[in-house]
Parts: sequence; structure tokens; C-alpha cells
Amino acid sequence: MATEFISNSWLMPTNANEEANRLSNFSLDFDGSSQYVSLNEVIYSGAFTFSFWLKPDNLTLAFITGDINSNSHFVWLNSSTKIYLKASGSTFIFTESAGNDITIGSWQNIIITRDASNNVNCYRNGVAFGGTGVLSGDFKLNSIGQVFSGIGNWFFNGSMTEVSIFDYSLSASQVTQLYGTGSAIGNPMAITNGRKPVAYYPLGNAAFNGEFLVPNGAEQDYVFDFAGSAKINYSTPVDLGVVSTFSFWMNIDTGTTGALFGNTDVVNPTYEYVVYYAGSAFYFKIAGAYADFPNAASAISTGQWHHVAFVRPSENEVKCYIDSVLTDTITSWSGTPGSNPIKFDLIGSRPGGGLDYSGKITEISGFNTALPATGTESVQSLYNYGTPPNIASYSNLQAWYELNASATFDGSNWSIPDASSNSNTGTSSGMTAANLVQSDLIINAPYDSFALDFDGANDYISSNNIGISGLNNASVSVWVKPTGSTSSTYRSIVNQWEATNSAWGLWLNGTGSTYRIHWNQAGASGVNSGLIIPKDEWSHIAIVKNATTLKMFYNGSEVNSFSISAATGSGATILNIAAQYTSTSAVTFFNGNISNVSIYNSELSAAQVTTLYNEGKPFDLNTFEVTPVSWWRLGATNSSFDGSNWTVLDEISTSGNNGVSANMTQSDLVDGVGATGSGTSSGMSSGTNRTGDAPYSDNNAVSYNMSVTAKSTSVPT
Repeated sequence: MATEFISNSWLMPTNANEEANRLSNFSLDFDGSSQYVSLNEVIYSGAFTFSFWLKPDNLTLAFITGDINSNSHFVWLNSSTKIYLKASGSTFIFTESAGNDITIGSWQNIIITRDASNNVNCYRNGVAFGGTGVLSGDFKLNSIGQVFSGIGNWFFNGSMTEVSIFDYSLSASQVTQLYGTGSAIGNPMAITNGRKPVAYYPLGNAAFNGEFLVPNGAEQDYVFDFAGSAKINYSTPVDLGVVSTFSFWMNIDTGTTGALFGNTDVVNPTYEYVVYYAGSAFYFKIAGAYADFPNAASAISTGQWHHVAFVRPSENEVKCYIDSVLTDTITSWSGTPGSNPIKFDLIGSRPGGGLDYSGKITEISGFNTALPATGTESVQSLYNYGTPPNIASYSNLQAWYELNASATFDGSNWSIPDASSNSNTGTSSGMTAANLVQSDLIINAPYDSFALDFDGANDYISSNNIGISGLNNASVSVWVKPTGSTSSTYRSIVNQWEATNSAWGLWLNGTGSTYRIHWNQAGASGVNSGLIIPKDEWSHIAIVKNATTLKMFYNGSEVNSFSISAATGSGATILNIAAQYTSTSAVTFFNGNISNVSIYNSELSAAQVTTLYNEGKPFDLNTFEVTPVSWWRLGATNSSFDGSNWTVLDEISTSGNNGVSANMTQSDLVDGVGATGSGTSSGMSSGTNRTGDAPYSDNNAVSYNMSVTAKSTSVPT
């Protein structure tokens, strides 16, 4: 990693060619008496892998991690260098082999695995530690450095970093890869032939806000959740032909029976479906002929993701695979499918309703060929060890519906793009913005893990004039998460003030129980979107305008367009985030979180706004095709608190457009867009708990009492 500023500390690797390129250069140091990190609780009743790096300062009894609410679930280290794993009150002791014990004062990697049959293994630095055994029962994890405060003063004493959690048991070769080469540690987000971790805590990258905020480096992507009458319709049916492959991922709710896919393009549409899940069987129906796949249904667990593939090599034969395993081969039908193709124009229901599906569906793909079970472009490659792959290059791809944040919402319906070359777009019905939910099926690495929180009473950030007075040809982009009252009032997101009035402003307008996007500017009347903005959820808003037209975008989609008058006024002097500034004071404060405000002196295209939305995740605008005039990330990176005020750097401007807060505290640094499962330290009230020490990387520098503005463009010549 290069030198960077993360909330009150400059992190400076000791060598640009070696340590600077390590996966981790910094760690958190635990004092052994009161300090720990609290996480969102995760519970594993089956397979899991738990990996961490530690450097003990002593070998007294110490808890590594576990459940802070009970003494029934934890991993701990005792004074005789043994590793203990406890699940549901039962304990397994890994007795180290000669020469492979835990040592004081040196970094070592511990990996504990449990497979679906409850077989447990422990590895130290990639080598088996203490043999194998069996341990059943739930394993809960919600803390690092301590478990169950009532059990005694048994906190970990030393440093830890690179904590990762997988929802499956890593193989021996994957354990070796995760441990690394012996001179560099492995990257858990790049495991070969496996899923990324469901949680990943590089502790040294935590941000300080009075305690440490520990970001989860494994960010969940989005999928669609179907319930009630929610469905997706296609004006042109998806037609895969006779010899074909039909693939999708499903996570079904308890007690659900319903049609996952339906087809109205038949003689008797009322009862027509392509795939129907009945709890005890899958049914596949083509033009009135149907067959059931009983073994497939028994392989489906409620509340868990499964990949389903139907392969039809001939008219009467259909093979069903669950998670790449062949469960059924059907050649006998009730009725005759004949030369009728696999065809559907509904997702989540059958024609006429009555069998609505309840659960999640994503990554639907269809091919006009029968894919093989294994090899390149096969059922196995579609399953891809439990992570949907990018199939854009697959041959014979006829339809590909990712059903993720690439879909766009116009305030009433979702538009579901076809990522294949056929561009057969679907449209939702019975859905709201809330049907798009986060899921651990697909994991990404986040770009921005933090944001700033504004109290709606007097918090705001002020900056200099950005130099686009009037804003006739311009664009504004911002991420917001309103959390306060929705009573009828205006709440300013970003506003530019000139000598006597507001030159322009982007607001949320309270409408009783909801918010709507509002824009106003000097010389023109204010305009409101018809779109309701949800509370307590992150939303991306963009305004694109010229002298006569203004377009509003929500989460990458245009939701309204207005004819407006040209903006007037000049001599703008100040720009505010989270408040409007008048000639005497700041007013109309924003209540909630704001992240990544960027402003442009040109009209962005619809495609460029979609790129800014980035399927629900902020990204590095240094790589964006249009350079902003100003860009404030409002997060841990390049922001600092000096005891009285936040300073947030303008990442673009070199003319002094950094923002300075008013009435804000260090604790206003919070989780950012899409952040899930982040941790918070307890008892680490000093930034000195972050150390410049990590596996294979020592003597890195960590600054204290230096602000973000200590960075200078002046260099020795």
C-alpha cells in the first residue's frame, strides 16, 4: 500500500518496493485487559473457516474471538500454547505438534476449518496443528479479542490483523494459499477455486472516531427478493429452443411453494409454468407436458443459496443439477413436450398468479445448447464453487439476467437489463425499491467504507466557491442516507450561496412520511421529483442540467425531466454540504449520512450517471471519464478531525476548496455506502492502538497529531 491518510493517521510503509506492496502493513494492538472489537453476530451451524494473524505479547489465557454474550462459543489460547475451539458448549483442543507451537513476539497465522460433517482442523502457518477431530454445534462470532465478559479477565494481549471468515471449509491447498508464501501473506479475496470470505477485517485499516471502526473488506452485492405479487414480465418471451440449458440461483423462504418462471405463450396459459418448486419436488412444464425432479428438491435448503441448472439434450430428456451435482435425469413425462422450446416471459409467478414465489432469485441465464456437466463453459463452471461467474464470453448465451443493482428503478417499476447480446429487457410489477436487497452470494471489495453523519440540527461542512456560478451547464452527484424525521421540511444536501441568495441547491423535501428530491436555483422555480426516497437506506442522486432542461437521476436511472429557466446571479462565495447558508447563518440542515459529493461543469450523459452509480457502490473518480470540478469523499480517507472540526479534502481542486465542519464531533465518522458487518472497538480510545507492524512488514510509520492538510504538493528539487 502507498502512503495514505485514514482518519487522523498517516500510514506510511517503510519501503515503497517491499512493505508498501504488502497486503497488510498495519495491525491493532490489544492490551490484554479491556480492549476488543465488537462485530455483527454471525452463526455457523455447519461448515466454516476462520483465519487470523496474531503476535502474542504473552501466553496467558486469552480469548482470540467468539461470542461476547455467552461462554459457549469461542476460540482461545492458553498458557501451554494450545488452541481451543468451543461450539455450543463443547470444546475441542488442538494439541500442537513438536516445533509447531504458538510463540511470543512473532507473527503467525492460525486457520481453523470445519466441514459439513463437523470435522475440524487447525493450521499454524499452513501446517496442520494438533491433528483433526469432530465438533458439532453452532459457532457464534461477534467479537475479536474477548468473549463473554462474565467469564473473567481473559482478553488477548498482543497484535492481530487479517481476520477472515468463510462460510465453507477451505481445502488444504486453499489453506496454504491463504497463509501465503512464507514471505508474504495470501489474499483472502482471491482464493483459488472457492468463494470469497463473507467477512474480512484487515484491522490495520480501521478508522478512528473515538474508537476504531473496523471495515469489513468483503462487501455484499445485491439481488432481488420476491414476495407477494412481485414478478418480472417480458413483452418478448425468452426462447431457448429445444436443445438448451436453463440456469439460475435461488434462495427460497421457509414453507414456500411457487412458480419461479412462467409462460403465457401457450394454448392454456392459466396453469402454465416452466419451473415450479413444490417443497417436495421441482416441476418442469413445457406446453402442458410436465415432469418432476424429486431428488433436486431434497437438495434444496431453505434460507441458503443454491445453483439450479436444467439441461435438455433432446426433446424428452432433461437433467437437473443442484450446485453442479446431477440429481435427476428425466425421460418420462406426463404429456409430450415434443419439439416445444423452453420458453418463459414471467419470473416469480405463473400466468394468472396464484403460485407466487417467495424468496430470492438472481443470475438467470439461458443457452440454446446443452452444456456439459464439467469443463469450460459447463454446469460446473456456472456453479463456480458457489460464486456466480461473469459469463459474458460464454458461447450460445441467449439470455442473462443478473437481477442485481444493474437494474434501474423509475420510482414505480424496475427495468431488468438482459446482459446477453439479445437485449430483451424485463419490467417488474408489484415491486418497490425495497425489493433490491444485499446478499452474501456475491462478494466485492469496497472502495469507500466510511461516511459522515449529520445531526439535522446544526452539523454542516463549508467550502469555498467552486467556481461554477449559475450552474447552467453542470452536474451534481451525491450519496445520501436520510435518517431523521420526514416531517414537512426542506433538508439541504449541497448548496451554493452568493452575495444575497442561494445560487443553487439540492435538497430533500419532507412530505409527511417520505422524502422527495428537490432542486432550486436563482432565476428559476424549484422543481420536485415524483420519486419517494427511502429512509435509512443509501441512495445515489444526480442532477444534470443546462440553461433550459434539468434531469433528475436516482440510483442510476432518470426519474424526472423538467423545463427550467436559465440560472441567474454571479459572485457565488461559499458552498455548504448538509446545510444552506444564508447571509446570517446556516439553516435547513440535513439529517443522515452523506458520502462522495462531486460537481461537474458539464452535462453528464445518462450512461455516465449509471457509471457513477456503479451498481450501488462509490468508486475512484480519478478513473472516471469526466474529471469533476470538486470531489469530497466525506469518509475516513483524506479526512481528519483536529479536536474541534473535520477537514475534508477536495480530491480534485488545488485552489483551497477543502471543506471544514461546524458543530461536528469525531464520532460523526460512520459506516459508508453498502458497508455491512463492520466492527467497532471497545477500550481503544487512543489512536496509538494502531501499529506499524504486520506479518512480514515491520517498522512502518503511523503519524499522530498530524492533519490531512499536512500533505503538500511541494517536493525537493
